[in-house]
Amino acid sequence: MNKKVLNVSKITGIINLLISVFVFVAVNTFLHPCSGEKAMRCNYSTIASALILILIALLGISKVISSENKSLLLLDVVTIASAVELLLIPKLIGSCEMSAMVCNTRTMPALTISSLLLTLISIISIIGNVLKSRRKGQ
Repeated sequence: MNKKVLNVSKITGIINLLISVFVFVAVNTFLHPCSGEKAMRCNYSTIASALILILIALLGISKVISSENKSLLLLDVVTIASAVELLLIPKLIGSCEMSAMVCNTRTMPALTISSLLLTLISIISIIGNVLKSRRKGQ
């Protein structure tokens, strides 16, 4: 196995892990939706997003541990699918109807930006690994 292919995958796995853990902590602390007497749609969106972020963090750890090209490709594809799901959660479950609410100004934009970043990093990882493995003739 090529060390450069492993290094690209380990670096992107660590980046995915850091992004997902940071956003998980942020959404549950300083970027959390407002809390009231009644749970709103944004609270359910946040809970679903937190579960997906845990999955993405575990996928990042798996990328650091794994050493086989096929499994690294599969982990990148699953990360992309999870990040797209993270992108769709605020649209499918929803958020508050008032545009000035905290969930619409901080929580949902943070989820959108993080899902786009995670998708981009995984696509870069796939392209980098494919190019490096083709150069070496694997």
